[in-house]
Amino acid sequence: MAELGDDHWGRVANGMLIHGSEGVLFSSDPYCYSPYLYPLERMQALKERMAAGEIVKTEPRSTHPQEPQQEWTHAIKNGLSTSSNFDYAVPLTEFVLLGNLAVRAGKTISWDKEAMSTGDAEVDRFIKRPAYREGWEFVG
Repeated sequence: MAELGDDHWGRVANGMLIHGSEGVLFSSDPYCYSPYLYPLERMQALKERMAAGEIVKTEPRSTHPQEPQQEWTHAIKNGLSTSSNFDYAVPLTEFVLLGNLAVRAGKTISWDKEAMSTGDAEVDRFIKRPAYREGWEFVG
């Protein structure tokens, strides 16, 4: 984390930070256009592996970067899929919400996708509301 430095943090308005057991993935923009892996030696090794063709990008990028509405209408007009359609966006949203759930619970959680449960009643109380407005009931 020290490698990020105060100068770097001072330029950050938003973004993401994933802290793992072997390093930190950091991007100072909300769409992760320029992520960095720390320690920087790991980032350099990653770049070298990508240059050598050992690691390749498999997800197509947007036809209209940073313009999701334009990408959406372009996809409709041309019979294409968006770069973040539901089969991609739903699991990603679930992943992000699980991070929020762990923060709210204040502890590490395990997730059973099929049961929609952590197996911990104290944490599970945050998953569903006790009541929903008419027309917004949970069906699952």
